[in-house]
Amino acid sequence: MDLGKLIAKGSEAEIYSNEDKIIKFRNRKDYRIKEIDEALRKERNRREARMLKKAREIGLPVPNVIKEEKDYFIMEKIDGKKAESSIETAKHIGEALAKLHNNGIIHGDLTPYNMIIRKNKYHIIDFGLSFFSNRIEDRADDLLTSYYSLREHEKTLFSSYEKNSKDGKEVVKRMEKIKGRVRYANDKGC
Repeated sequence: MDLGKLIAKGSEAEIYSNEDKIIKFRNRKDYRIKEIDEALRKERNRREARMLKKAREIGLPVPNVIKEEKDYFIMEKIDGKKAESSIETAKHIGEALAKLHNNGIIHGDLTPYNMIIRKNKYHIIDFGLSFFSNRIEDRADDLLTSYYSLREHEKTLFSSYEKNSKDGKEVVKRMEKIKGRVRYANDKGC
């Protein structure tokens, strides 16, 4: 299979552009036992494709999954520009996180880097770290990741999140506690 042009490479996967499609290929890890490696890649691939499908079902703008195999999947290519840290991006991330969390999905890395703007619409990409959870702690940790990339627009991020989330105030409150623990650990030289 012709994967196309390599456009990004991470520790877990390589991203290829092939005409109007994106192929996410999970790399083999030679240091792992072959059977374990295959099972892990297959499960991570399946989970990410499932998360994209679920996000699409609840109405979020994400790439459509076209084909899924054991170590790669093909999805629709979203042409556009990467979002930047701005009030508008903070508003969209707050809304998107709330909708994901209301449906039990933790994105894991919803930052401007993982949003593409096409025709004034913010599309969410890269569900590689996503998982299902309804725990307040997991939601708060997810929100904290977004906060770190949008600190200068935190008021917009939090108000957008709280307005659209079932447990918004509780999640923001827990996020502040987590942030305090991290700050305390850093002050102790950890």
